[in-house]
Amino acid sequence: MRIVSAMNSFKGSVDSLRATRAVADGLAEADIESVVYPLADGGDGTLAVAKFLRGGELIDVEVSDPFGKTIKTSYLRQGDTAIIESARASGIALLGRRKLNPLKASSIGTGQLIAHAAMGRAKRIVLGLGGSATNDGGLGLLVGAGAKVTGTKEYGGEGLFHVKEIDLSPALETLKGAELVVASDVVNLLLGKYGATATYGPQKGVTREMMPKLRKAMTHWCAILGRASGRAIGQEQGSGAAGGMGAAAIALGGKVRLGAEMILELGDFRSRTVECFGLITGEGRMDGQTRFGKAPLVVARAFKEIGGEVAVGLTGSLGEGYEKLRPPIDAFFSISRGPMSLQESMSKGQLLLRQAGREIGNLLRH
Repeated sequence: MRIVSAMNSFKGSVDSLRATRAVADGLAEADIESVVYPLADGGDGTLAVAKFLRGGELIDVEVSDPFGKTIKTSYLRQGDTAIIESARASGIALLGRRKLNPLKASSIGTGQLIAHAAMGRAKRIVLGLGGSATNDGGLGLLVGAGAKVTGTKEYGGEGLFHVKEIDLSPALETLKGAELVVASDVVNLLLGKYGATATYGPQKGVTREMMPKLRKAMTHWCAILGRASGRAIGQEQGSGAAGGMGAAAIALGGKVRLGAEMILELGDFRSRTVECFGLITGEGRMDGQTRFGKAPLVVARAFKEIGGEVAVGLTGSLGEGYEKLRPPIDAFFSISRGPMSLQESMSKGQLLLRQAGREIGNLLRH
């Protein structure tokens, strides 16, 4: 019997590579052979997973972080394809002890990575979106990629109040000859009740007082992007990803796809797992929202489509609506072993995953 271990990250505790290996180690203790296939969805950890699955060369670049500080980061080059993780240039994790500030935080560093990859003659640029500290509608990204704006020299959320027009042609010229693909774990629109600011703004530091003003400014920005690109940006799925970076990428001709699906294609998931009996997958929390393009559901669906028998969900926390993930996931387990604080659970993440893998392995074996 062979079981696929395909875990996404347990944020703040264990990254997807270590989580997947921990479950595989547990399966080995139950004398079960496993296929190790870590997951990612475009956000933090996407580069590490892509490199694990298919190799490649990390290209080091100096870019601006969300508050304009010059940092060293990298993207992955696999032949003619460049894989960029926006979180490495514009992510919350880069802030350290600095406070969130959606008015100042800019995605310009992500645009600089795109420009570097394009000028390096990449024929395909995969832009992973997720984990950003920004709510700038991708204004910074476009400036970083070469676009010219009038009305403001602020390229964070504050710039959305003042920007008048944008000329995309310099950025489009830089990208000429390269296909831009957006890998995202959300399909939210840029505007509206479930738009970038309303849904994810509070995670970026948008306060109750800021909210109506920033939503109005984002509507203004959406109209400008629409005129510049000739597209109804606000109606494009995924335009609200990463504080609106999705909208900017779409304006540059980018096509939005679910990041988890792209990771399955990148490592040829189907051929690697076609003879496996079962699958163990999961992430830090699984609930009703997981069904909207999250990696565990995507991989479980793909596994069942190739004839897999059993798909097990393994998580730190089961939230409201998790039952809606059945099918394709058949059963759900939490890694917690008795009463335990969140801090203790997170500090023991790898151990708990290994123990759970062993017990699930014993169950599946019989």
